[in-house]
Amino acid sequence: MHKKSATPHKQQRPSCSTPAGRRKGIAFEISSCSAVPRRQCSRFYGNLTLFIVCTIVPEGNSQARRAMQPFVFAAVGGSNTAGAGSIDGRARGHQSFGKLTFQALKARGEVVDFAEGGIGAMGPFFAAACTQRFFPPLTRFATIEYMPNMGWVGNDDGELSAIELMMHTLLNRTAKTVLVNILPGASKSKARYPDKCRLSFGQGCNSHLHVVQLHHRLMRLADEFNLPTITMDYEDPLHRPHFGYDMIHLNQSGHILVHQQLMTLYDTWPEWTPTQPRDATRAAKGMGVECRLGDEVSSIVGGVRGFSRVDFSRPGQREKIGWEATTPGAHISLCAELPAEAHAAVDDSLKAKRPTYILTLGLQQGDASHKPRFGVAHISCHGACTCECQWSEHGRFNASCVYDGYVERGPAITNFLRLIATKTIAKSAAPSVETGCAPQQCAVRITNRADAADDGRYRVVLRAFILGVHDVRTNWLNTYHLSGMRNEGRRS
Repeated sequence: MHKKSATPHKQQRPSCSTPAGRRKGIAFEISSCSAVPRRQCSRFYGNLTLFIVCTIVPEGNSQARRAMQPFVFAAVGGSNTAGAGSIDGRARGHQSFGKLTFQALKARGEVVDFAEGGIGAMGPFFAAACTQRFFPPLTRFATIEYMPNMGWVGNDDGELSAIELMMHTLLNRTAKTVLVNILPGASKSKARYPDKCRLSFGQGCNSHLHVVQLHHRLMRLADEFNLPTITMDYEDPLHRPHFGYDMIHLNQSGHILVHQQLMTLYDTWPEWTPTQPRDATRAAKGMGVECRLGDEVSSIVGGVRGFSRVDFSRPGQREKIGWEATTPGAHISLCAELPAEAHAAVDDSLKAKRPTYILTLGLQQGDASHKPRFGVAHISCHGACTCECQWSEHGRFNASCVYDGYVERGPAITNFLRLIATKTIAKSAAPSVETGCAPQQCAVRITNRADAADDGRYRVVLRAFILGVHDVRTNWLNTYHLSGMRNEGRRS
């Protein structure tokens, strides 16, 4: 064990910690020993000194990694995960820490795909709801980074539930998971909004004190799951040179530092074995939104006639499941449980401003090159809800609740239809013969044309169903964010 000055080393690295170190109250970093490739070094920082402890990493770890089936690396988060530059436009985009990590793992032959889930100005609800889109089944290494975008919507518990739900999903996939926390400058919160924020505040307001408190809660959550974290804090003078002009986004050196720490954590795992302190029930209830893509829709299908489960993928591709009708008079009902408990937790002022829930259906559209040709669908709600049909991305759905999937020219893509739902009391206590749903469920029924038609356009394909409380938790149900859903994930 040797003593050295802390400053030269600490200045070059973000704060990286594991649960054991956090429980001891020690801030420390993990880095590799360049002179001894098979060793791990932990640099423990006290007030004045740096202690370096090197231990041999078993050779079997490397051999086990080489023997692993190639996997998917997933990175979810906001604009930092996407590699954005400063928001004022003075800097271009960067090679993000996720991209750098994927490239390094790809060079080793350990990954086959990159589930790139960085979306600017996005909080954690989207990824937590649509886990299949952001975390494919083969995900074995992942980062979660939402800190700069949390705390603005007046629903801290919901956002933390979303982070926890992602942790559950990734651990169920046996994925190595790292929480990356990027704390913006204190003056940035004041610059974006007047300093009128208190501990109880409304949507669109935040303070640096609140950011720090959220960070502490995230660290405690990481402790519960025994997950390592990496923190970059603009208010730490040693981290500040690695931020851009806007005090929110990392510059290229910041991305490189986070990437280096990720690789070291990856190489030293399984030193920190994750745990699940509880099941996902509590987190799911706190979310107030669910997202079903592809085959996930099957579990809520009730009464059905003329629709069948179909895999549209080509040979060698991953499954692409949908429910398809090609003959007249077909119908399918989806039996949904409205998240009443989550809605009850919504602030009364927000309840008064908006209807209760949002329903979104993903139906396909396409031109004449797709056989059989796409036709018309009618949407209706029954049982414990009523619905108001609103819009779809390309104007093909409105208050008439009729959707025409045929377009003059264009590929077969998923179009998202949006409805506003209000909870009601079912007229009958018995299951519905028409929909096959329980009386307390909101039944969403999709029918195609019942009459014979010369053009033969009966085809309707259902690919997705999303349901949530109509507040900040479902603000991502818009064209900008849903455009990334069509292929259930962007890849690089």
